[in-house]
Amino acid sequence: MLYKKEYFKIIINFFILYLKRLIIIYMVKKDKDFMSKAVKRPGVFAAKAKRAGKSTSAYATQVVSKLKGKTKTAADRRLLKQATLAKTFAKYRPKKKY
Repeated sequence: MLYKKEYFKIIINFFILYLKRLIIIYMVKKDKDFMSKAVKRPGVFAAKAKRAGKSTSAYATQVVSKLKGKTKTAADRRLLKQATLAKTFAKYRPKKKY
């Protein structure tokens, strides 16, 4: 027969699991919000990559290697931020299955 302390432990453990699930759900929603709010000018970097004749990820790699650690103008800083954001989003992109 279960005593009051054991019932109390079971209820507490259930409550803790429930809170953990709520926190995980909140974090997933917050992460999706991050991606939608991070893009200030949608499509601009992809257009720059297309003009350069490269894919978005290839152009991002080129820009980062060219501008990282150098003195930059305001336009170069914006381009570097766009490139690093494109590389970050590439990590979240679903992988292709062959």
